[in-house]
Amino acid sequence: MKQKRKIMYVLYLISLFVLLYFFICFNGNNFKIFNIKSNLYNFIDIYSLTFIILATLIILFYTKNFINIKNAFIIAFDDDINNEYDLKKIIDSVRALMVWIAAFGIMYFVVNAFKFFESLSKQQADTYNLIMQSILPVIYSLIGIVAIMPIYFIIKSKYNRL
Repeated sequence: MKQKRKIMYVLYLISLFVLLYFFICFNGNNFKIFNIKSNLYNFIDIYSLTFIILATLIILFYTKNFINIKNAFIIAFDDDINNEYDLKKIIDSVRALMVWIAAFGIMYFVVNAFKFFESLSKQQADTYNLIMQSILPVIYSLIGIVAIMPIYFIIKSKYNRL
């Protein structure tokens, strides 16, 4: 059972990235499967990605939930767990992780939105890139949450069975 669960989660992550790949390749009116290089620049913002990841890791280490998140991935694919208290702590940690990822993505979105509105007042011609930079942190946060969501539901179902 746990081997099947691991395979399903890996297939879930692969299908998520394939879906993202096709989303990036879709360029408005036409669809070019092998034209990822020209469209990929529109979907990369290293600063917001770094901010979301580092801020989340700092919060995980500061609140000492990093071990619970590690245990969440171990317990999600292990069938023998009997401690209800540990499962509750792990569920709360995974839920908090998803909230932190969303919060930091929205926080960076707000900062970039202020930059966008400031550029509108200066009549700069680079508004498309600023709109994309404003939206990308939210997209990154959603991808992170969607990747972690199955682990949360697996552990939550184990908790409900106890």
